[in-house]
Amino acid sequence: MIDKKHVAENVLEVIRRAGELLNELAGSGFTVDFKRRADMVTSVDKAVEDYIVQRLQTAFPKFSLFSEEAGLLEAENTDYLWLIDPLDGTTNFVHGFPYYCISIALTCRGEVVLGAVNDVTRGEIFHAIQGEGAFLNGRRISVSQTANLRDSLVVTAFANGDHPANEANMRHFTRAMKVCQAVRRTGSAALDLSYVACGRLDAYVQKGINSYDIAAGCLILQEAGGKVSSLDGQTFSLTLGEVMATNGLIHSDMEALTLN
Repeated sequence: MIDKKHVAENVLEVIRRAGELLNELAGSGFTVDFKRRADMVTSVDKAVEDYIVQRLQTAFPKFSLFSEEAGLLEAENTDYLWLIDPLDGTTNFVHGFPYYCISIALTCRGEVVLGAVNDVTRGEIFHAIQGEGAFLNGRRISVSQTANLRDSLVVTAFANGDHPANEANMRHFTRAMKVCQAVRRTGSAALDLSYVACGRLDAYVQKGINSYDIAAGCLILQEAGGKVSSLDGQTFSLTLGEVMATNGLIHSDMEALTLN
């Protein structure tokens, strides 16, 4: 069994310094490539990822690792797996739209036990340890108390390009517009989840999403008192490729929006 607090201290230091590196590189110029249409990767993604991977492998050499650009790097202990997104919101970053972050999560046999998200443009670091609450810059956070959709600020998202899940995502977006106070589409799943966790948003829903995008944010949200499930309200899993995350009070109403 690991000492989760010790691991968290290391992760918070790594993600803080990775954020400093990201900001430094953002100001000095970067290159942009395309993995496929509408799916960009920059030299910053790769440099920040290299830094995080090196630091985590040095500190925890027996843990396996999966990162967006590097893929799976297996180690001696396959029970523990890092899930890393070095730059969640790359399109926003490329365009200078200040809504992107770094996300690091640790899973044990598929269950997230630790997560951290660095909102680098605002100097805000969210983190959570399983069973010990959620925090923003060291202060405990909790979800909103909004109890109905008409007063809710909801965020939805779309997969890159012409992903088949986007038909359902557009349907959810349109339905939410009709019944919620307002709907946003921001472009960073990890930040969206963290913002639901601290009460700035009331719900987030997306179909067609990767595990490394949402692992840390989902734990932070749950530890802040929120609820996470599949779109139809069933048990959540990182392998589902979809997520509904709310303050808990409007969860059943959000489920109704995603049916059919």
